[in-house]
Amino acid sequence: MYYIEAANGVINAMMGSSNFTLNGLGLGEKPNLELNLILSDDRDKESLKQWFDNVWQKGTDKKQLVLDLLAKLYADNSPEFIYYKTLFHLFSDFLDEQAEEKELEKIVGLYETQIWQILYDFQKDGVKAAINKINKYNGCILADSVGLGKTFEALAVIKFYELRTKY
Repeated sequence: MYYIEAANGVINAMMGSSNFTLNGLGLGEKPNLELNLILSDDRDKESLKQWFDNVWQKGTDKKQLVLDLLAKLYADNSPEFIYYKTLFHLFSDFLDEQAEEKELEKIVGLYETQIWQILYDFQKDGVKAAINKINKYNGCILADSVGLGKTFEALAVIKFYELRTKY
């Protein structure tokens, strides 16, 4: 937002996406493509100024927040803590999927079905992954080498959703 009060009392106001650089203001050699609105109505200019003043007054001092974050950044942490924290961030999506899987196990009972009983462990992992992907992305492609049991995995996925609709 740009709100300019000239010494002669003329007010100019503009709001939009321009950054405060030569290119952002359209004055450089390669001006940015920006979306801006020049306000010509005095009432709109005053409303814009009141909005800005309101936001400015409600603003809080961020100094303490920055200092607290810097203290955390430079705190002495053990290598073990950093290792576990790194693992947590690397595998948090996987952990979420595992938690969802545990919840689904309680509801459905897929593990007691005949199709589940004949699957190998790697196929069971594929079925779990496919169900998680279908739930998350609303679809999944089951791709594996010839003869590894994609048909049986697909049957287990179908059985899962068939059982789920009964509850």
